[in-house]
Amino acid sequence: MQDARFSVPELTDYRSEARSLAGLVEYHSMPFILLGDGEPTRVQTGVVSANFFDVLGVTPRMGRGFREGEDQPGAEPVLVLSHGYWMTRLGGDPGVVGRTFEMNDRIHTCGGRAATGAAVSR
Repeated sequence: MQDARFSVPELTDYRSEARSLAGLVEYHSMPFILLGDGEPTRVQTGVVSANFFDVLGVTPRMGRGFREGEDQPGAEPVLVLSHGYWMTRLGGDPGVVGRTFEMNDRIHTCGGRAATGAAVSR
């Protein structure tokens, strides 16, 4: 189901009622200013539900994906960096997991780095 537009409460309802889906994820793309690696950088992000990587069968190359509940209001913000950003902006720093970045006026902890080619775009 591509380009379906649902609210978070609607997704929650679909997940709890679905009997024939293996999983349902949330994804939308938004631009943010990311601080934490020198100059502020405008990045196009994928805002996703906690089950995103699990449902797509993608394992981050470093660190981890998102844990259950990390997509809920009030949860501590976590991000997973793309391989491209990690290489071009962070020079392939192997110590990036656990590092903090400011995005959307909130401190985010880097939980992991996605595998090469594991990009989601519009």
